[in-house]
Amino acid sequence: MHDLCTLEMAALGAGLLVLLVGLLLHQPLTYVPENWLKWSVSVLLCSFGVFWGADGLGEAWPWDAMTLLGILAVFLLVSCGSVRMLRAMLPHGAQLATRNI
Repeated sequence: MHDLCTLEMAALGAGLLVLLVGLLLHQPLTYVPENWLKWSVSVLLCSFGVFWGADGLGEAWPWDAMTLLGILAVFLLVSCGSVRMLRAMLPHGAQLATRNI
């Protein structure tokens, strides 16, 4: 029972810490472009997803948690390369047509 109480207190503390950081960073984050925030969060989520997914399947990572940095680097390189490739293919940007539904 003692371990469960410790875990609950740790979860509560982590939740309060996230709320506090969110309150403190709310104003400065309004200056960051929304697409940059979405891109960075998606790269992090994909990296953690690959790491934890393979870990859950029983795979052993060569450098333990440090492998996560390598996975993150791969996702960063692939996503930046994809953006450059799309910019070269569509130099004037994609022309989107909207329809009234």
